[in-house]
Amino acid sequence: ADTAEIAVQQAVVNILFVCCILWLAYAELKDAVAAMAHGCKAFTEYWGVWNSVDWSCIALSIVTMIIWGIRLGYINSDQLQSVHKDDFDAMALTKQELQTMQEELQVIRAWSIAVRGLTTCLAITIILQFFKGFRANPRLQIVADAILQSLNNVAHFFLIFWTLFACFAIIAHVLFGNDIILFSSVLSSLEASMSTLMGEFEWYVQMAGKKSGYLNSGMPMVFVHLWFVVYICFALLVLFNMLLAMVLDSYGAAAQVLGKRADAPTIVTQTWRYIRRMQETRRFIPLRTLARDLLSLECHPGKVVTVTSLEAAFPQMKHEQARYLMRTLFQEDKRQKATQRVLEGQDQSLGGASQDFDPKEVASACLPAFNAATQPLLAELITKLSTLESKVEKLQSNGLMDAVAVDSLRTRFAKEMVTEIQGGHERGEGPQGPRPQSIPVVCCGSGNPAEDVF
Repeated sequence: ADTAEIAVQQAVVNILFVCCILWLAYAELKDAVAAMAHGCKAFTEYWGVWNSVDWSCIALSIVTMIIWGIRLGYINSDQLQSVHKDDFDAMALTKQELQTMQEELQVIRAWSIAVRGLTTCLAITIILQFFKGFRANPRLQIVADAILQSLNNVAHFFLIFWTLFACFAIIAHVLFGNDIILFSSVLSSLEASMSTLMGEFEWYVQMAGKKSGYLNSGMPMVFVHLWFVVYICFALLVLFNMLLAMVLDSYGAAAQVLGKRADAPTIVTQTWRYIRRMQETRRFIPLRTLARDLLSLECHPGKVVTVTSLEAAFPQMKHEQARYLMRTLFQEDKRQKATQRVLEGQDQSLGGASQDFDPKEVASACLPAFNAATQPLLAELITKLSTLESKVEKLQSNGLMDAVAVDSLRTRFAKEMVTEIQGGHERGEGPQGPRPQSIPVVCCGSGNPAEDVF
């Protein structure tokens, strides 16, 4: 019963593992195919560090499963399975059969070692994927940032540390390598010195219990005590604390930057925001799909992004999603600019950015885009007015129209233009076809339409 229960548990774990790998492969394959469809440059940019880690994890998983299956095939061979039979007699085996079984066991051992090595590499890629996920939250990313910032100093530190460590190990081998077996060779002395640094120094306790002041070779015990005290004080208390100070200094710098960020939510807050965002965007086009399609410049050729331009680029996009995207872009842009101002020392009082946005700032940011979008309509309106005025002047000069008829004609023309503009807003079109609907648009940018690129 216990064996059957263990087999079921192992089967469940294996199925979950295969499902996770298949899901990861499906997601990455879609992105890779989409990048390939948009040209060589997009496909080259796709192969960044983290995508390479994902594909390494997928490849290692597939190879590990294949080798594991091959190993199971050798284990389930008839020659080896005959051992479990009740009538099996080991003494009745011939020399050839024993040699065959030994060869199969050696092959199984080789495949088992390969599986262990591949599983170790797979575990490393999974750990890297966790660090990839940590980038989504600044408070989780702070540890990786601290390690990366201190990497240069730590590398130089270990260059000095290993030099001094090797010197201490060689000195121990020379002084009492003939008396203490742990220091009998240079390699064993290096291993014993590292174990001593980690707190395992039973050999020193045994040597310190000697009543005579000399080792078996005649070396005075004072050299053992002197080496141990200097080594522990210098290597452990000084050098290791220097290493700790380097890492903590980098962590403090990263924490200081984190404190100045406009938006650095806790994992609980971010989880709540994620759930709320999932509810708000339940029937929206996935952002992964939008990002994949935007790799093509033909999808959204304009530099000014508005609600209407998004709806034109993605016909299946709902109006609510376009407004949601523009509002989200504006808020994110505001947070990044606020963080940049704080990091540059321009706004020391800022402790965080609000989720809401100031309508005045929105209007100020949208005004240049509004002006740029309405220029064609204004030019056409002015042209029509000029044509109307020239014709009215000719009619008046010929005595065909009086002042009352001119006022009536102008009033009628104004009403028709207002009706045409309102109809164009309702259809999302202007007199010359589709035009940006800039009035209800929430946008963000530098104020220059040529630079407002998302």
